[in-house]
Amino acid sequence: MTVYNEAGRAFWIEGYGGRPYRLERQKHPEPIEIARFAVAVYGSTQPDKIAALMRGADDGLLSRFLWLWPEPIPFRLGRMRPGCKLGDRRPRQAPRA
Repeated sequence: MTVYNEAGRAFWIEGYGGRPYRLERQKHPEPIEIARFAVAVYGSTQPDKIAALMRGADDGLLSRFLWLWPEPIPFRLGRMRPGCKLGDRRPRQAPRA
């Protein structure tokens, strides 16, 4: 979240509240006004990366995440062998009259 600059974390923290946000860029003469700045991020990461994030400064960013640890789903092989019949599901043509 700090790929472009170090102020990236502050940007994401600001996006949590859904309040108005003003974005000023050098390229644009007029500022961009966002009425309700809200951000939703969905994804996953490795435990080692989370541990590194938690060792950093406590600026409130991590407390805004909704952390989930789903139950693992066991992997099971099917009873049928893979074959061409499974992949060959062409639509059937209506018989000609």
